[in-house]
Amino acid sequence: MRQYLTVFTCASVLLISSAAIAGKAKVVPVVPVDGAKDTLVAAINDKGVIQGTFIDSGNKKHGFFGTVAGSYTTFDYKSGGNTVAIGSDTAGDITGGYYGSSTNFCDATPFERTANGKIAAIKKGTKALTGLAWGMNPKGEFVGYTCDKTGIITGYKGKAGKYTGDVTISGFQLATAPSGINDSDVIVGWSVDTGGVAKGFILKGSTTSFVTYPGAQQTQLLGLNNDGLAAGAWTDAQSKQHAFIYDTKTSKFTSIEPKTATTSVAGSVNSDGVVALYSDVGSFLYCTNSKKCPKGGAPVQTGPSVHVPAGQFLRYDNGAISQRTGVAHISVKVPYFAN
Repeated sequence: MRQYLTVFTCASVLLISSAAIAGKAKVVPVVPVDGAKDTLVAAINDKGVIQGTFIDSGNKKHGFFGTVAGSYTTFDYKSGGNTVAIGSDTAGDITGGYYGSSTNFCDATPFERTANGKIAAIKKGTKALTGLAWGMNPKGEFVGYTCDKTGIITGYKGKAGKYTGDVTISGFQLATAPSGINDSDVIVGWSVDTGGVAKGFILKGSTTSFVTYPGAQQTQLLGLNNDGLAAGAWTDAQSKQHAFIYDTKTSKFTSIEPKTATTSVAGSVNSDGVVALYSDVGSFLYCTNSKKCPKGGAPVQTGPSVHVPAGQFLRYDNGAISQRTGVAHISVKVPYFAN
């Protein structure tokens, strides 16, 4: 697993990735958890509460939430750590996964932590699921993914700690990983086809659209707000991930990687267009509208933008390939230390 260094530099805060056009964006550095080796912000909800995962000196992972100024509460699914916090809603509920002794997310236990501190495994009926509970919308619905007995990765929706239905996209996929959902029930995520290629997807009703960042080896959409702004990461030929935002209405990608970073990931994006972002030069909040940004930080130039229309819209066909093959050849980086 990659270890990110939490180091804030003036250059990384003030500039975003080789931009030439002045914009209204702003970047706020996230204060590290006290005593943490690394602090990875994964989400910010509509009340401005941030949350994510920190790594202690013994390389154990723990969840945290609190203010951008660094007033945090920490928590674990079970004592001893190995807790990854990923999504949050307006009420303060948090989703994530617990790894136990395994680093494979197929062995993880997805959980929801309620705002009053109760934490429990996500269940389908009376049976606890495996995998991860991922992004939440403001009203508390979430998405996630689990692994079946053959190793196929399948998606699901949930609410209040319970599975509520499958998430199925077009065609036969070795992996379907829904990662963000908004209040209109539009879902984004990433999938892996039979060629082992990961691409982003947007699911609206029963219609799927696939998106790929220009020149990327892999593309993952990881968060979505009610205005249709998505966030995610693309992977280059050297297996480095790079943060971006994608406007689903205009089909435009914009780079939001800090200038001095070599790798970064953009996770959730709240209703004000504030994106949770972590990198090897620290964790940040990237505000698409500086007027709706938490206090602190500095204005930045917008990153390079490119118009890339989503792929052809496809209807899901229940007659898709039924034969399931192994997934040993899939090698996709799952953000937030989830693999």
